[in-house]
Amino acid sequence: MVEIISEHFKLRPFRNEDAHIFHLGINTQRIERDTTIPIPWTLDSIIWWIGFITEAAARMPLTELAFCSRNR
Repeated sequence: MVEIISEHFKLRPFRNEDAHIFHLGINTQRIERDTTIPIPWTLDSIIWWIGFITEAAARMPLTELAFCSRNR
């Protein structure tokens, strides 16, 4: 799997350990207002979704990447 790492950001496929931070970020009024993503998402829904796209990527490479800020 491809990872792109710079001084300020990292692009990489989602991982199971991303579920908690994903949960914190997706359930906001801004996401609801600016996207078609239905909220709220439960942590269980997010864990299922990460597993679903991870399994799909194992069968056929996907172009979808997560955008993760780099720890400082």
